[in-house]
Amino acid sequence: MMRKQNPFLWLFIAGAFIGIVVLNREKSAFLQNTGIWDADMIERIASLSLGGGTLFWTVLAKRGGRFLGITILSTTYLGTLTCVFCAFGYGFFFGGYVAAAVMRHGIKGILLALLGIFPQGLLYGPMFYGLLLWCSQNCDRIYGRRTRAVPTGNRKAPALAERMLSWLCLVVLLLAGCALESFLSPKLLAAAVKLM
Repeated sequence: MMRKQNPFLWLFIAGAFIGIVVLNREKSAFLQNTGIWDADMIERIASLSLGGGTLFWTVLAKRGGRFLGITILSTTYLGTLTCVFCAFGYGFFFGGYVAAAVMRHGIKGILLALLGIFPQGLLYGPMFYGLLLWCSQNCDRIYGRRTRAVPTGNRKAPALAERMLSWLCLVVLLLAGCALESFLSPKLLAAAVKLM
């Protein structure tokens, strides 16, 4: 039996494409006086002196808040819809982020945009995709939208344990991504900006 393909990756790609198109069409509205990859932002990155420990808690609060929000919404009827909007929305903002960097700095903008999400993006990408799959499946399990055999008797407890273990693995990826974003990424980005 062939598994049904999950649309979240395609929603992210569609969102990124639309983000690029929208930013290209409305350059003046989005790039004028917004601070997205402008000279002031580049100067602040080059002289970044924020301590990693302080930054870690700030990043964890932002990323962890979104993570928990999506997880909590997966227990409601809006769970799958939340996952769809998150996949599309993050794609849209990623496309706009890269397009803004390229419009302001040309080819160097691609490098700046990639360094802005590297190395934490290597962990956030799989974590976010896994979270969307987990939340969508969680919503489907709670509200029984898919036809499946209902676990009986002693199989229910191991299934719940497996679900919680997979969620805890996502939490570990989130924490590792926050650590990379706080301690390593600012140094890499500041060094790249100074070289440019």
